[in-house]
Amino acid sequence: CIDVSVFPSIDKGIFIQVSAGLLFTERKAKISISKATIKMTEKKALTEKALNLLEEIDPELNLDDLPAYISTDHRFKIAVARVLLLEPDVLALDKPFTHFDHASKRQFQQFLADKVNNGLSLLLLSDDVQYALNISDRIIFIDRENLLHFDSKQAILNCDIAVVNTYLGLQEITG
Repeated sequence: CIDVSVFPSIDKGIFIQVSAGLLFTERKAKISISKATIKMTEKKALTEKALNLLEEIDPELNLDDLPAYISTDHRFKIAVARVLLLEPDVLALDKPFTHFDHASKRQFQQFLADKVNNGLSLLLLSDDVQYALNISDRIIFIDRENLLHFDSKQAILNCDIAVVNTYLGLQEITG
């Protein structure tokens, strides 16, 4: 330990030794401790927000499982939660329901619908036409030869483009 009595204090405060060779005035130490406390508080708040978000996505997620034992759909949900912690304006998902069983798929679809209803924009690439139509306010239909934009679910359902009608005819669309 360094004898701090040999160092004159500019602000007449107390010197605090943090580690060998690093000295801080009492005021600087208090500021440093305050910043650390704020960071810990922010970390706790972020952790709590993450846990709440994971609970909202899927109440049955077991966060005690080792990563190797977490199912594909749970890994996907955790990844979505990580992105949502950043509070994006737009969430882009590429075929998000591929690995879900029926119940889990419906639960995750409801979660996404709730987020959309609360202002999140969703860019969704999906083969689940019914869900995509029900959640969308704008639709882009893409195949090998076409890139078509529709302003509503009703606009795509009422279109007279053969390739769109053929594709939609393969799916049962209600409401």
